[in-house]
Amino acid sequence: MQLTYALVALVVGVGVGYLIRKAQVTKKIGHAEARAQSLLEEAKTKEKEILLDAKSQALEITEAAKKQEAEFRQQIIRFEQRIEKKEADLETKSNNLDTQRADLEKKKEETAKLQEEMREFKQKQITKLEEISAMSRDEAKQLILETTEKAIKEEMVALQRKIVANAREEADKKAKEIVAHAIERCASEVTAETTTTIVQIPNEEMKGRIIGKEGRNIRTFEQMMGVEILIDDSPDTVVISGFNSIRRQIAKLTLEKLLQDGRIHPARIEEAYEKSKQEVGEMIKLAGEEAVYELGITSFPPKLIQLIGRLLTPR
Repeated sequence: MQLTYALVALVVGVGVGYLIRKAQVTKKIGHAEARAQSLLEEAKTKEKEILLDAKSQALEITEAAKKQEAEFRQQIIRFEQRIEKKEADLETKSNNLDTQRADLEKKKEETAKLQEEMREFKQKQITKLEEISAMSRDEAKQLILETTEKAIKEEMVALQRKIVANAREEADKKAKEIVAHAIERCASEVTAETTTTIVQIPNEEMKGRIIGKEGRNIRTFEQMMGVEILIDDSPDTVVISGFNSIRRQIAKLTLEKLLQDGRIHPARIEEAYEKSKQEVGEMIKLAGEEAVYELGITSFPPKLIQLIGRLLTPR
């Protein structure tokens, strides 16, 4: 009988243990599924955050690119406006020259007519004087010579003024052609070289020396030259950016001097800048003088020579 109870108790115990174990396993499975669901939700949330962040960055990059494009378009528009203004000024000057030329021709005709009348009047006076006076032949001859000499001098002065006026007119015409040619050349190069100049450097180490400790050298360079120095991943090159081509040329010569010397610090930058500025000034003057000389102009305003030199100086 006791054996029967024992068997029954054993069976019951095994059944209860099985149920308890099953409940524990079921609970663990539930916890695991909940944990997996939680991890899945976290992964989806992070995925959304990453996508949103990527979209935000892409939008910022797009906006920055659009802004740079708009700025560049504005630069092109401003440059075109400057060219149009110069062309309008040249057209106005051309019209003024045409008017002055017409006035000069009219005055020349009037002057020639007046000179002819004066010659006739003098001849009549001489003839009359010779007739009514009791001069000898030699005395009359001397008087005629003196009168003729005076008339010739007056004619020479008038002729000299005419020659000077014609020379100035020709000089203005040739200057206009030079300026127009230079403006046309500038306009044809606006897309490629309006704002930048590239300088080759011997090695990548020089980029760090150009920047200097805490950016001291590059700040000094940019403030002094009035340009911007662009240093990126391009191998062995530095870009000088700025609207003023003369400043870019001075900055280029200054940087080349610093690279050749090897010493780059604020005091040395200032020294190289002063030398380069003087050299560019001489280059501008020489270019203007050579252009005027090639045209055969002997008298030309210094300011126009300077302007022509600036337009002909290499960018």
